[in-house]
Amino acid sequence: MKVKQGTKGHQETKTKIKLDGLTFYYGKLKAIDNISMEFFECKVTAIIGPSGCGKSTLIKSINRISEITNDVQIEGKVLLDNKNVYDRDIDLVDLRRRVGMVFQRPNPFPKSIYDNVAFGPRLYGANNKKQLDEIVEYSLTKSALWNEVKDRLNQSAIGLSGGQQQRLCIARALAVDPEVLLMDEPCSALDPTATARIEELIEDLKKYYTIAIVTHNMQQAARISDYTGFLLNGQLIEYNITTEIFTNPDKKVTEDYITGRFG
Repeated sequence: MKVKQGTKGHQETKTKIKLDGLTFYYGKLKAIDNISMEFFECKVTAIIGPSGCGKSTLIKSINRISEITNDVQIEGKVLLDNKNVYDRDIDLVDLRRRVGMVFQRPNPFPKSIYDNVAFGPRLYGANNKKQLDEIVEYSLTKSALWNEVKDRLNQSAIGLSGGQQQRLCIARALAVDPEVLLMDEPCSALDPTATARIEELIEDLKKYYTIAIVTHNMQQAARISDYTGFLLNGQLIEYNITTEIFTNPDKKVTEDYITGRFG
């Protein structure tokens, strides 16, 4: 499903990710049914829909993280810069560097703040102390956390607040120089103040990264996203510029969902 032709802003965007007839099975369960859509470079795309509709599966299909613990079958294509991420020659380690993931609940490693951020770069061969110091400072600055933790980098990340932990996880994703950030309900476990900080951060990060965010919060989707896709029963019901989805949806079922009449 493409954004409606002629929609304001559509011609100015470059496609970063394209789903082409994506169908996704967990065993025999069809979680996603023939979805085609685009994610645009340096834009935020929100994926909305009721629980169990396939939102998380959709974004996890982009960096193939669903394959880690599940018996899956995929039909169709997921194109990253016009290259299918399901081709046999794809390096999964490199793919997951290029396409970072932030999960619903903060999941810092039981290590120091510094070592959390430096973990990925070390995995990819960065061992120079000066280089690691620069990466850690850059990533924590980009995630709006540096000023809060710069004097306690050697302390455990577990001691941070929930909102700080989530920003640390974002910094950890940024440390390996990704091109895309996938966020699976990153604010659902946070209080309103921490949520506001994350939303401000997303607004800043989209200057540099393509962002896809799953959210149950309609107000959040309306506030922070440029594009919105509405999923129901594994199908993409509607996809358009966010203002169109929320003010002038094509489908009645979309209007019913965003106005709280069901789901």
